[in-house]
Amino acid sequence: MEIMLIRHGRPASEHNRRLSSAGFSRWVRDYNRAVLHPQSHPRCQRDLKDYYIMSSKLRRAKLSAQRYTSYPVRQESALLNEMQIPRYRLPVKLAAWNWIYLNRALWMLGQTGPFESFSQARARIRQATEELTSKAAEHEKVCVFAHAMTNRFVARYLQQQGWTISEKDHRYWGIIRLHR
Repeated sequence: MEIMLIRHGRPASEHNRRLSSAGFSRWVRDYNRAVLHPQSHPRCQRDLKDYYIMSSKLRRAKLSAQRYTSYPVRQESALLNEMQIPRYRLPVKLAAWNWIYLNRALWMLGQTGPFESFSQARARIRQATEELTSKAAEHEKVCVFAHAMTNRFVARYLQQQGWTISEKDHRYWGIIRLHR
């Protein structure tokens, strides 16, 4: 059995300007609604003819699947959505990616807010992992278009179940391929 996790392409809205916490909240909203950057294309494309193709429900993942392959996505799952980017109000201006790192660190340390908690996100990803394992048992090969942190945690949980990583790339369009 094989599960191939493909990270979405680069969103058109991505930039790394300095932002206040309110500006960062807008950045996250724009990032979640963004189309793909017109010049974002896979470095290499696999033939997905034999794969059961799945996607998260977020726009950038669905658009990535469309850009990557002519084969249809057979299932969209909110379980595969990105682990949310938390947004805490802090009285500083930071570059967008520094906001992400700082907020995710606080989130992982247990800081709560009006968004999915880190423990809730991990539970959701564990549930997604069970769904993927079931689909792999049924279809032999599964391809998923999802997101960086989601893919990392899915891969971690699959490894705990005895799956082996044979390929790993976390960049945009990067592939994590696992076998059992």
